[in-house]
Amino acid sequence: MRLLLALCTTAVAASVLLPGSVQAQPEPSLQDVQRQVEALYGQAEVSTEKYNGLQEKLQEKQKQLQLINQRIARQQKKLEEMRKTIGAIASAQYRNGGMDTTLQLLLANDPQKFLEQAASLDQLTQQQADQLRRIAASQQQLNSDKRAAAREIAEIEQLRKQMEAHKNEIVGNLNKAQRLLNGLKAEQRRKLQAADRGDDVKYIGAASGDAAIAIEFARRQLGEPYEWGATGPDSWDCSGLTMRAWEQAGVDIPRTSQAQYDALRKVPRSQLRPGDLVFFGYNGEVSHVGIYVGNGRMIHATHPGSTVQLDPVDSMNKPYIGAARP
Repeated sequence: MRLLLALCTTAVAASVLLPGSVQAQPEPSLQDVQRQVEALYGQAEVSTEKYNGLQEKLQEKQKQLQLINQRIARQQKKLEEMRKTIGAIASAQYRNGGMDTTLQLLLANDPQKFLEQAASLDQLTQQQADQLRRIAASQQQLNSDKRAAAREIAEIEQLRKQMEAHKNEIVGNLNKAQRLLNGLKAEQRRKLQAADRGDDVKYIGAASGDAAIAIEFARRQLGEPYEWGATGPDSWDCSGLTMRAWEQAGVDIPRTSQAQYDALRKVPRSQLRPGDLVFFGYNGEVSHVGIYVGNGRMIHATHPGSTVQLDPVDSMNKPYIGAARP
């Protein structure tokens, strides 16, 4: 028995030391969790900007479809009125002994086909020929508009599918980040919240004109929550805030951070002035934007779970890409 006990004890000890044996994994440090959460927020932010871009395209497509449908309705009404006019003539002829073959053709569903096949228009009066041509042209325009509407509908459906895919990416990354945060101890969460509080210094800048209006609008949003895809009035994502801020000054800029960077005049960092937009991202792809307010600070909608804050430009956890002036 003593020998058996000794052998068992030795075997247990050996199993603890054997390579590949199951051991308890150390808890990730606060810094590890912070890095992972920041990476997930960054991925969600990239997807958010793509989602915003698709949403802008979708809205434009929906406007185009609305215009086409209005055109279709007008064309159908016009065609019906033309057919009614010719129908009245046909009814009168029928009562007087039968309807002329020409009028039968005028009332046909495809008057253009008759025009193409007719050997001569001598059989028509000039008035009837003109009516036939007008009906044929209206029918062609109506058919063309219906095809255009079908194309727009197909493109809208495709955009919605792409938006849904980006939405799933955003929600998935945010859920992963939240699970990591939920795994922290209370003291660790307090430290993270303290680090993410932003700058308490109130900005009193030297901006003037449109820039002053844009900055003042952004300043009034300090403390309001970040929400992906939001453009106000009570929650914001980064590019939604900068777009609305400059909109208050009467300046229209694109919806997404990448589009804002592409469209606006570039400014060297050494020449930054209040009201300029500062951009951040990876590999030259912009995914975050803030509005510069002077003294090395910017106002920006930060990330999920946080708010609109006043922060140093150099405090970002992603590379600085450049600046542009609306």
